[in-house]
Amino acid sequence: MKKAIIDEFGAKKHLPCVAHTINLVVEKAIDKTQEISKTGVKSGGVPVLLFKVREIVKYFKKSTKACDLLRNSQRVEGKKDGQFLKPVLDVRTRWNSSFYMIERFILLASHFSQVLLTESGKTKDIPDMVTSSELRCIEDICSLLRPIEQLTRELSTEKFVMSSKVMPIIFCTRNEIVKQDPTYAIAKHLKVKIIEELDYRFESLDQSTIQSICTILDPRFKDMHFKNPLSNSKAQDKFVQMMDKDTNFYDQIICSTETNVAVRESKNYDLWGLHRTLEQEHKNKRTHMTTSREELKNYLHQSVIGLNE
Repeated sequence: MKKAIIDEFGAKKHLPCVAHTINLVVEKAIDKTQEISKTGVKSGGVPVLLFKVREIVKYFKKSTKACDLLRNSQRVEGKKDGQFLKPVLDVRTRWNSSFYMIERFILLASHFSQVLLTESGKTKDIPDMVTSSELRCIEDICSLLRPIEQLTRELSTEKFVMSSKVMPIIFCTRNEIVKQDPTYAIAKHLKVKIIEELDYRFESLDQSTIQSICTILDPRFKDMHFKNPLSNSKAQDKFVQMMDKDTNFYDQIICSTETNVAVRESKNYDLWGLHRTLEQEHKNKRTHMTTSREELKNYLHQSVIGLNE
């Protein structure tokens, strides 16, 4: 599909799927937290913690007795029927399902621990509960992934064309991750890898002419989120050229109409008619070039509107 679009319309007009790219960002970042041995075997990192959480969730999913004990544990805490939380199992093809799994795991951690301790030794397939330090590390990981989960949700629930929103929301998401201060080494490593993946996969975001012009024309964002001033300048120049092209096109139609009317109505030849026509075209060209630039400048100097307006 990507090749077909590029072949038909050109690479400059191809806009990659942001949701798919975000999915790759998280998957690659999580995978790169693992250590690679000399033999090429990966170990440690975030995948190990996710595996431990996943095994615990699977146990509760397939054990009716464990689920009953989990509900009873929550009932003792004061929850009533309809308020009990259930474990969430992730789907390998969707990174945000892993986020929902660990988010729910954190909420139910004390109940999981109590049930596993009660059932320990009764059967052989009971998984080990994560340690307290691992649980705190999982909390750090959850905090790091939360901005990206909100980004994914916003991308999925948008009802309108959101080309103008991509650049601002990506840069805002990156900023929220940069502000995070995880405690554990694995979480710190994940933070670095997420930022690296975001920078790598969205490096040329503000260099896309279509994306840049869309953002500038959105009164909520305008040119506030450009990282590269040169990209901002090029986008504005391109937009001014587009405005001038449209203006000149309509001027030619109007000028042609006026000329035809004048020829029909005139009874005498004007020796300087050609000069007067060229003079008027020259004035129109200078006026429109100035007007397009000034119009864009005035628009950018106006206050941006609110996100929900």
